[in-house]
Amino acid sequence: MKKSNFALRLQPSLMDEARKLAHTQGVAVNQLINVAVAEKVSALRTEEYFAERAGRSDPAKALRILKRAGVGQPPMAGDELLMDKRVRPIKTAKPTKPATSIDEQLRFAIAYKRLIQVTYDGHARVLEPHDYGIQKRVPRLLAFQVRGGSAHANNGGRGWKLLKVSKIESCVVLDETFHGSRALSNQDHLAWDQVFARVDDIP
Repeated sequence: MKKSNFALRLQPSLMDEARKLAHTQGVAVNQLINVAVAEKVSALRTEEYFAERAGRSDPAKALRILKRAGVGQPPMAGDELLMDKRVRPIKTAKPTKPATSIDEQLRFAIAYKRLIQVTYDGHARVLEPHDYGIQKRVPRLLAFQVRGGSAHANNGGRGWKLLKVSKIESCVVLDETFHGSRALSNQDHLAWDQVFARVDDIP
């Protein structure tokens, strides 16, 4: 993975706090700063994404549709929601507040069975997030990669991946959904110290 060097000047008190936090997380200060920057970039990109989606909305039309809602008023021509042709229909409701940190995004994506796109080991990957928690004292994500790059090109990158959360450089929750747990042995038999979130099979 190509890396860039940048001389970063931090206030001594902030550097002390960064060292303490890195020690408690079991990572290097450099890695902690990388993750912090990645989370901030991801949060801003997520905000831009939702702003762009909102910019394509038609509030006046939505209000007209809502006024017609109720008993004795069946759907009419023009009530349909236009789907983005690039993604599949959304099967689950979405909260109005988007996730910001990688932790929140992973919990959100697992709860609503949403695909995520991450940058990991320098590759953009689209994943089904299944299990998120602590494994061997390290925060990890067990996910099934459906498309994208990989350090190992077997099966075109498809398959189960066990990712270190601290190495996820960016994360975006997609509109695409997946069906639920794949119930494979390498998912069931993975020993977790603590599970934060896990996909269920309830539609």
